[in-house]
Amino acid sequence: MRKVIWLLLISMSSVAYAGDNVPTVDEMQAWWQKNSAEKINFLDQDIRAIHLRNGEVAYLVSISVFDRGRNDFFQTALVRPSLAEVRSLEGTIVKDVADVVDLANDNVSEVIVKSSGSGQGSEMGERGIVQFDGWEPVILREISFSNDSGYIGLDFHSSSDDVTWEFVDLDGDGAKDLVETHVVKEDDVVKSKQINRFVFKDNKFISYTQ
Repeated sequence: MRKVIWLLLISMSSVAYAGDNVPTVDEMQAWWQKNSAEKINFLDQDIRAIHLRNGEVAYLVSISVFDRGRNDFFQTALVRPSLAEVRSLEGTIVKDVADVVDLANDNVSEVIVKSSGSGQGSEMGERGIVQFDGWEPVILREISFSNDSGYIGLDFHSSSDDVTWEFVDLDGDGAKDLVETHVVKEDDVVKSKQINRFVFKDNKFISYTQ
């Protein structure tokens, strides 16, 4: 089984934590209950402000959903105060939020996310970079991963695919671009390393070879 150790390097300090205008837990609960009878808990210590593609200010908040299995208990919800509405992002790549950035400085947020399942010491899923068009996450970059570092067994040999994302300005246009590094290991010994570079243009990552 392949294992990924995920390393995320963000070379900018634009983490978009929510400020004073974040909705209260009571408001979010009321908005949630307009469309769902399912009981959830808002983890309001983990909430981030984002800008949708239309410039609207919204919030991503971690939630716990009662009466769910272990892999589905924790989720992320999108809160849109302008609509007084909250929806779970279940079924999308947005299960966990690692960071929020604005690569093009255009007041549209890029969100670094993960969706995964785990069991018996292993984890697998997808990691991605998305924007939001209304309620829908638009995937700009996506990578599958797996991680079996927690597995213990006789004659067990681990393998890993380490992925590092670093955001830097590659072409001098003022926008942050993507440097993506893949390191493959077997039993913690590096077997291969590949670095790919992409410029960020018109909401797309385009291969960059200069």
